[in-house]
Amino acid sequence: MISTDRRGFLAAAGAGILALTGCTVSDPRIVGGPTAPPPQPSPSPLPTIPGQQVAIGLESELAASCARLQQNAGGLQLPAPQAAAAGWLAAAHQAHLTALLGVRPSDRPTTLPTPDARWSPRPVPTPTVTLPTDRAAALRVVTELEGRGTDPYRESALASSGTTALLWGSLAAYTRAAAVLLGSTSTRPEPPAAEIRPPASASDVEAPQQLLRQTDALVYGYQVAIGWLRGAEAQNALTVLGRRRALRDQVTALLRDRGQQAPAAEPAYQLTAQPTDPATARELLWRMEIAFAPFAGGWLAAATQTPDRRLAQEALEDTVQLAVGWGGPLPVWPGWPL
Repeated sequence: MISTDRRGFLAAAGAGILALTGCTVSDPRIVGGPTAPPPQPSPSPLPTIPGQQVAIGLESELAASCARLQQNAGGLQLPAPQAAAAGWLAAAHQAHLTALLGVRPSDRPTTLPTPDARWSPRPVPTPTVTLPTDRAAALRVVTELEGRGTDPYRESALASSGTTALLWGSLAAYTRAAAVLLGSTSTRPEPPAAEIRPPASASDVEAPQQLLRQTDALVYGYQVAIGWLRGAEAQNALTVLGRRRALRDQVTALLRDRGQQAPAAEPAYQLTAQPTDPATARELLWRMEIAFAPFAGGWLAAATQTPDRRLAQEALEDTVQLAVGWGGPLPVWPGWPL
């Protein structure tokens, strides 16, 4: 048996402690193993909303077709107002396409999303439509292409809610009114600059109440303008006045059936301009219709029930088409704040 006295044991222990303290944290090293960083996961497709990829393809076709129509205006002998309209439509459809390619289309982004390792870009089909060399045939091709989007966009609006419903509803209203724009040879103002702002916050009760107030103002404005119109224009205005009164009655009944207050009409309204001839009467009407559209869009975004959403969508499409029909511009995003 080997004996170690207490002093010797402590000395041995002390040597061990000294040996351990001679090691530092940086001394251990891992040898071998991978020399490159671990592979990154493959990017995932951006999340989509129903109907989005189909809409991307259609807006791509529309942007290209309208641009070709404008570029070929000389060869097609397009009147200047139609050539200008083709350019406005091309720019608007490009704006729609950019928004649809965004991460959140209902924010209506004006630039394509920055490349990100997490997401892969949305695919954009190559446009395939070719335009005939005959003016009437070329206009017909583009007009039919515009009309192809109205029904599916409307269906998407009715199946959605909030600003997504307004996104689709706006596209439906645009494509429907585009046919009126392309068919006109009258000079008209350029579309207003698109303000990328969300709709005013309103509940599903406040929004129809606001729309009802504006409908009463529209009824008053039509009554004033009709006195300055003649022939077919006067008859058309009378027909629209009847539709506006019908809308007023529908919204009033809807509110009262739900126990909500239906605001009463004012005795008179301050008009943006007092008509003095047919031209100023038409201008009053298109200005009122354009101003009315954001109230229809606001209700579409606020609606929580399908019947409300349907009535708001009908009002939005109707007012945008009427504004263009009376000689007004077609905003890039009808129904959103101007």
